[in-house]
Amino acid sequence: MKENTPKIERLYCYPNESSDNQYLTNCSALWRELGYEVVFLQGTLKAVLMAKDSANSCIVINWLEDRFRFVDNQWLAFVQCFFFIVLLRIRFKKIIWVRHNYKPHGPYSKRLYQLFIAICSKLVNNVVTHRPVAQFKSDYI
Repeated sequence: MKENTPKIERLYCYPNESSDNQYLTNCSALWRELGYEVVFLQGTLKAVLMAKDSANSCIVINWLEDRFRFVDNQWLAFVQCFFFIVLLRIRFKKIIWVRHNYKPHGPYSKRLYQLFIAICSKLVNNVVTHRPVAQFKSDYI
């Protein structure tokens, strides 16, 4: 690390913790143990714009690939997700995308999904997976 580069001390995480899924709770406990201040970010425009010190912070995004899962209008979801990831790219120093699923659960437009994945892969700093994947470039942890 260069000496001029400010150390990332605040780690943002999306989505919010949920009692239904302990994954984010476990991750945040680990990150806090490593010395990070962990802040959960709501997926709203106001929350992203109000994020403190985001220009020197990192955001870890989970389940971005599943944003098409619960919507009736996938084109609208695509546009919303596109602007969300572009806004994160503008606001945050580093974006890490933890890709949990390699295709959405339930029905989806294959072309629209592939376009979304390609765009997101270009806009984030790292794609992380929890198992080795040959289909796309990722860091395996």
